Amino acid sequence: MPRPEHTARPGMPASPFFSDIKALESSILMISQKIEYLVRNEKILSQNLIVLNKRLGDLESRVAEGGIATGGEGISSGDVSALQEKIDAISASLLKLQQRTSKLEEIINDIKDDYAKISDLKELKYVIETISPYDIKKKRR
Repeated sequence: MPRPEHTARPGMPASPFFSDIKALESSILMISQKIEYLVRNEKILSQNLIVLNKRLGDLESRVAEGGIATGGEGISSGDVSALQEKIDAISASLLKLQQRTSKLEEIINDIKDDYAKISDLKELKYVIETISPYDIKKKRR
């Protein structure tokens, strides 16, 4: 059974404009949920980075005290510096992610502020219907 593309609801005209607004609202909601996930993952990554930095500091102090033997092999300062470089790279990428999420949050907030919501449009439609310009023009004549 074919479904009508735009059905009228009581008090709302059948218009693709309202369906577009509804689609935009759902897209904004999805983007804000994704930002929440990004922020949560960012917090987890920063906690992991703190733990790794602490472990690296402990490892460096033990190496400086006289070396560590793990499985018969010693850990050299070159290995520690390689680990430090990896942690620095992870830290830099985490900083980039934080900047990107803050930009996305700003964009979402701008979109929420700049565009009208369905309730605002319904109110505007009601005002326009109650104050009909055609009736006002007829009364002036």
